[in-house]
Amino acid sequence: MKKRFGLLSLIGATAVLIAMVGAITALAAPAGADKTGTISLDESWYTITPADPQKTAQSGHVSTGNSVQTGAAIEVTVTDADMNITTAASLKQHITMVAALATTSTPLPLAAGEEIVGVPEVLSAGDTDCAADTPDADITVSVQNKVTGVIILQTLAGGLAAEAAHAHNSAGRTICYDKGAKDNVNITLSSTQDTDGIYISTTETGIDTGVFEVSIQLDALASTATSPFYLKSLDLDTITAKYKDSKPTGGGSAVTVSATASVEQGKPAFSSLVPADELATQNTQPTYTGTINDVGGAGIDVSTVKIIFDAGTDSGSNAPTVTGADGDTSVTYTFTSGIQSAATLKWYVESSDMAGNAGRSDADSDTAGNQDFEIKIDITAPAVLSAETGVTWDADDKAEEKGTLTALVVRFDDKIDSDTVSAADFTVEGIAPLTAQMFAKSSKNDVYLTMATALAADDEPVVILAGTLSDLAGNSRTGGTVDAKDKIAPSFTVTLDTALAKSAEKVKITVTSTEKISGVPSIKVHNIDGSTISTLSVVVKSSVSWEATFTATSSYTLKNSVVVIGADPDGNSATKGSATIADAKFGSKALILEVDVTDPTITYDAAGVNIGASGSTEVDSTTPYITVTFSEKVTVDKAEFGEKGETLTAVTGSLSTDAKKWIYAATGLTEDEEYTISVEVTDLAGNDVDGTADFEVVEVPDVKVLLSPGMNLISLPSAAADSAINTVITSTDVISVVTYDAQAGAWLSATRDGVGALTGTLTSIDAKHAYWINSTSFDPIEVSIPKVGFDTVLPTIELAKGWNMVAIVSLIGDAPGTTTSADTYFGSTEWVTAYGFAPPSTWSKIVPSTFGTVTFGSGYWVYVTEAGTLIPR
Repeated sequence: MKKRFGLLSLIGATAVLIAMVGAITALAAPAGADKTGTISLDESWYTITPADPQKTAQSGHVSTGNSVQTGAAIEVTVTDADMNITTAASLKQHITMVAALATTSTPLPLAAGEEIVGVPEVLSAGDTDCAADTPDADITVSVQNKVTGVIILQTLAGGLAAEAAHAHNSAGRTICYDKGAKDNVNITLSSTQDTDGIYISTTETGIDTGVFEVSIQLDALASTATSPFYLKSLDLDTITAKYKDSKPTGGGSAVTVSATASVEQGKPAFSSLVPADELATQNTQPTYTGTINDVGGAGIDVSTVKIIFDAGTDSGSNAPTVTGADGDTSVTYTFTSGIQSAATLKWYVESSDMAGNAGRSDADSDTAGNQDFEIKIDITAPAVLSAETGVTWDADDKAEEKGTLTALVVRFDDKIDSDTVSAADFTVEGIAPLTAQMFAKSSKNDVYLTMATALAADDEPVVILAGTLSDLAGNSRTGGTVDAKDKIAPSFTVTLDTALAKSAEKVKITVTSTEKISGVPSIKVHNIDGSTISTLSVVVKSSVSWEATFTATSSYTLKNSVVVIGADPDGNSATKGSATIADAKFGSKALILEVDVTDPTITYDAAGVNIGASGSTEVDSTTPYITVTFSEKVTVDKAEFGEKGETLTAVTGSLSTDAKKWIYAATGLTEDEEYTISVEVTDLAGNDVDGTADFEVVEVPDVKVLLSPGMNLISLPSAAADSAINTVITSTDVISVVTYDAQAGAWLSATRDGVGALTGTLTSIDAKHAYWINSTSFDPIEVSIPKVGFDTVLPTIELAKGWNMVAIVSLIGDAPGTTTSADTYFGSTEWVTAYGFAPPSTWSKIVPSTFGTVTFGSGYWVYVTEAGTLIPR
């Protein structure tokens, strides 16, 4: 069914416009209406190719490097005559038949984009119904320009008089015509990646074609439903195009018509290519064959199979004979070249599949990109080019290495067939080598020899090809002589008369070489951070030995590297040592020379007291260990000890294994006397230093436990020198002392008697129990408590199940009033609570895991659920 659109106006070139009648009537549907339409895609297979940045920008996508990919365009075509719609229109005007009928060009009213469809008609005089009335048989209409709507009116032969008799000069006539514009059909395009797809409009190819088209682009990222159109798709997707035909054949409900195609991104694969890469042949007209396989389903496009040569008779692109047809998943080809001259040619095969994916053969899959195949047309025997000493092939590094005295390489002007190579084919100065080898990744022109005896560093031996070798084409060579070139660098031996020098010390550096060199070697010393490099003057001792002298200075403190560089007359350079510095360290090949310009420093300690300060330092021990510590390794040359100001006596101590600490055990010292320790030492570089330190032995001060008037719960932080109760407690203001012996389940006490002494069942004060002290003043308990010596059995406190009165003991001399963790101190027992007491009447409760603390000098009641041993910590 066609559709027609209303027009605007009609102006005759010579006619006069009389009137316009808007009689717009729907015409009958054109023949062939109510036919089911079709939808199609222009190809069965499509591909995804690297992105076009401009198209990517137009699509609104953000490109990230090569991540965006875009496929070739897809043309979608809908064919549906029912969707081609025109509109009937009529126009009434005066026609001056006699004067102008035969020459008048009359424009019909058309809107923008409209055209005349078919041939307009002029109705008989008085008729106005385009659908029912009859056209005037004496007037014909021809279309001069359907786009601009210009028509030409003519009368039939002999009909003019009759028309004039009908008074056409004044009559208004109705002109009937059809007009139309390009129509649109909406379709949906979807893919495996985008199942919802995009809903877009196709446009009719012409005003009256009934054929509708649209172009889209495949895209790997996202779909867009605005022009330009993109559909998200990836490799091996299915593309589906569909539209709804509202007037299918036979009428009834609308039907959905669809078409599909596939996406493939895989390139054709090539196999069984003949000849093999790097083939050498005497055949001047070789044949090339191979198989091309499709990897995704589109099949091979046989017209794209080409074999390309870079030179020779068949230079450029050639079409081989292909066995197979378009769409086959596997085809073979064959091509016989023209007669070739001796040369090395590069060639490859290329092909595309039906989706347009192009591929080409690759001679080396281990190398990035596609590598050409190579064929050598060769009718010439190989020749020996050169030989070099010291050269080997490292199969791991896939590279040549120099410097092996038992090695040579023989180089030919052509690739050699390794199957024809053996050690018996060569002699070096008349001696057969142990081995003659070729390696997969080396040049196939080279044969590597290994000798049983090392060559001299400057040898240039005669190498003879004594046997027969063949190149890869089968051309044989017997005999050939060449003088080997010296490729062995000199080897330097470097010795230092000392590896550790002190300030201003001169270090002699001796260098010897395995061969003569050009000039003299370069001898340099690099310091550890690379900031200072000293180039030394070289003294020639012989043709292969030299000396240089380095003077140690503060610029070269710590490690330095000696580097020797020289080359033989053939230009082979060698380096001994390393100046490479990484993370303040020289390379592993470095020749290290250490410089120490600093005297060692000495610190002194007696019984844990630093005695290095000026003047006397008090030490409260008559048997102190005196420790002397050095900043570096030393040798103790002399040590003396004695009373200050008196003649010192040589003593013997012990040097630690790292030679940085020396210890002397002093005994029998006298309180209130001063002493001197003196040592003389030398470090490894020979820097020597001596020093002394003085200290005074003093009496150990009494420990004070503070008291307040009233009841005090106290303990001693360590065992008293004399535990007798009246020795520990000398203040007469203490009127009573009480403790509880949990082991015996008994209270013990002492009170002042008539002569002022404390008497009763409690006779001594130890560091295991806590004590209730009743005092009438603030006078403290002052008691002599010696340090815990190495020969002392460390204290423990036995606890009975239930309540115990315990002391807070310190092995390291914590002063009364300082605190420690209750969990740590009671940690060896099953304690559940503890109580302390502060005068005059304040109790404090402590429970486990609450970060509570206990105080040295105080006593505590502690409850344990099991009898055990409290180990002070």
